[in-house]
Amino acid sequence: MELESISKSIREFWHFLYAPAVVFAFMAGIAWFIGEDALHRIGLVPKLRGSFVRANKSRKMLEFYGLNKLMPLVSLFLLLFFLQAVSVLSVLIGQALPVHLSHTEARLFLHIADRDRLAMYWEKHPEAVCFSDLAPILRKDAKVA
Repeated sequence: MELESISKSIREFWHFLYAPAVVFAFMAGIAWFIGEDALHRIGLVPKLRGSFVRANKSRKMLEFYGLNKLMPLVSLFLLLFFLQAVSVLSVLIGQALPVHLSHTEARLFLHIADRDRLAMYWEKHPEAVCFSDLAPILRKDAKVA
């Protein structure tokens, strides 16, 4: 195995880990910012504290059977699985978001105005070449009304 292929493999592994880890950090930060006290409201915090007690019992059972030596491998597998799931989940969430946002004034008026009223404005203002030319007139009329 050449040194170049090893460095390429390390670089690919880093790129695999880096993007999902950053996405997870952003998603966790947003979730924490939005629902900081939501965990307390739904009563999940006491349940989480109880799970640590069960974790100690599980750890003792694994030590008894000698399976605790496999925990680093299992943890690595779970970490990689979790990062892959976060990566796929972030893509699915991004695909579920609306593609077109009404961010221009002209498009907003186009979506909220009824067709008859728009036709009336087109007849009154023949100098308007496109709908963007008609939007300031609609804005001025909306402030008057």
